[in-house]
Amino acid sequence: MNRTLLYFQSIDRLAKMAKTGDVIGREAGPDAQESGRSLMVSKNLRRQERIPSHERVAIGWDDSVGQPRFVFANCLNITTGGLSLQVNQPLAVRTYVTLRSEKLKLAVTATVKYCVRRNSWYQVGFEFTPGRVFNNAPALAFG
Repeated sequence: MNRTLLYFQSIDRLAKMAKTGDVIGREAGPDAQESGRSLMVSKNLRRQERIPSHERVAIGWDDSVGQPRFVFANCLNITTGGLSLQVNQPLAVRTYVTLRSEKLKLAVTATVKYCVRRNSWYQVGFEFTPGRVFNNAPALAFG
């Protein structure tokens, strides 16, 4: 077999394993244990399932000099404990914010956990204030 065909067969096998959530420590095959080669496939270790969403979310916070700020952002994904937004400006980590979205039926306070530049925008992750959870997944199904 040529290398290209073997490469695509390996990719196909990894994709199938990822779909089923299989975790493998060693390659399958008769000589795999002798070679000790490992595959880099593992289950999703996140605490909550990420639900994709494209709804608009209003963000309100006080800036470093105490002035109230307000912007709209696009939701990337949401979980019961937080969400990730596409924002046009950076937000400082540990900033306390208010998040609102009528379509998501969301009105919570949260803290900025990360802010990463992505070309011309920022991906900002928020963790809801303890005791607050998002449990309106049916709202996403009809968004």
